[in-house]
Amino acid sequence: MQSRVASMDDVKDARPAALPQGRVFPTGMLKVFLGFLLLGVCLSAAGMYMARHTLAAAAPALFRPCLGAWGAAEAPPPPPPPPEGLERWTRGPDRVEHAMADGELLWRASFVPRVPGYPYRRVPKVAFMFLTRGPLPLAPLWERFFRGHDGLYSVYVHALPSYRANFTTDSVFYRRQIPSKVAEWGEMTMCDAERRLLANALLDISNEGGAHPATFGRGDITEEFLRRVQEGRTCLYNGQNSTMCFLFARKFAPSALEPLLELAPTVLGFG
Repeated sequence: MQSRVASMDDVKDARPAALPQGRVFPTGMLKVFLGFLLLGVCLSAAGMYMARHTLAAAAPALFRPCLGAWGAAEAPPPPPPPPEGLERWTRGPDRVEHAMADGELLWRASFVPRVPGYPYRRVPKVAFMFLTRGPLPLAPLWERFFRGHDGLYSVYVHALPSYRANFTTDSVFYRRQIPSKVAEWGEMTMCDAERRLLANALLDISNEGGAHPATFGRGDITEEFLRRVQEGRTCLYNGQNSTMCFLFARKFAPSALEPLLELAPTVLGFG
């Protein structure tokens, strides 16, 4: 009996040892692994997207020669501008605004043709230069005066730099204000302003000038006075007798506007 028991014990001891249980993969490491996997997938997708769009953008440039060879002709280049002629030097500036300093302006205005005569049909113009602090009280009268004489005159206005005129686009004074500086009565700045006006007028080779005007008020404006200006042959100018009675411009005070407008149609012949 003992031997049987012993043999049974031997059988038990002879059984193979039980296999150890498998180790469970840590959850934290699994999450890290899945995160890296997801990041790699996203980066791969982004790289493929960028590569596809880059290739699509570069394709027209890469295949343009081929397309041209197959008949898709490009637009021809624009023709070169025509060569400049004499008109560049004979045509006055379209605008009076410029960025020249006074020294540059006077230097540019000093250009004078040395050859007598003109190789083209020159139409002389009268330069009307207005030196004012701001508004032009007699602007309505001047508008009537210039009406119907396009191409025969030029207008230049020197006002305070801070003044902004509000003339309409059809006015003869529209955008005719030259680059100006402050001018004080009785100071040398007045001379500078006059030189500035003359220099701007000389930029147009067709311009011509005249004598400096005097000042007249409401009481001076009569029919006799205006006819004497138009038809007179002997006048007093700067304290001396002169035959130059018809001046291209005169200085009128604002009070002279009303009588001038009244006499313009009958005596002056316009308006």
